[in-house]
Amino acid sequence: MNSVPKTIVNKFVKDRIAYYTIHWSPIIRVDKYEIQRTVPAMAGIFELFYRGQDRKLHLFHYGIAWLGGLRAVIREMTDPILMKDRPDIQRILKDHECFYRFVVCESREDLEDLVSFFGKTKGAPQRAASGRYENVRLKELTPGTQF
Repeated sequence: MNSVPKTIVNKFVKDRIAYYTIHWSPIIRVDKYEIQRTVPAMAGIFELFYRGQDRKLHLFHYGIAWLGGLRAVIREMTDPILMKDRPDIQRILKDHECFYRFVVCESREDLEDLVSFFGKTKGAPQRAASGRYENVRLKELTPGTQF
């Protein structure tokens, strides 16, 4: 990728409250060549989805990509051969059509704040926030969303 990504995190801080806006990538069907071609090798957050029997997308994993960047982490997490140590993820990858989306964020502390927020709102295990703010607010935008 030669240009600056449009999938970024913006932050505004007022009165010890952090207001984040996430500009997600489109939701993309998993294809290792497409991942290699389009996902930046930069730090960020990613989400993985599978299409259920109901034809809806279901979130099954999200996380931070720091070392190695989004490209390497998404590529690994979406390859059933490489997920041999995670049979739960491996089974989903083999049995379902899978998708991903990502956002670039190069601040480790911001990544910690966002993943901590996701843990509270997406029913996942809690992770510690950076501790810099009293509260975190989040607005998520997908391509085509109006500001």
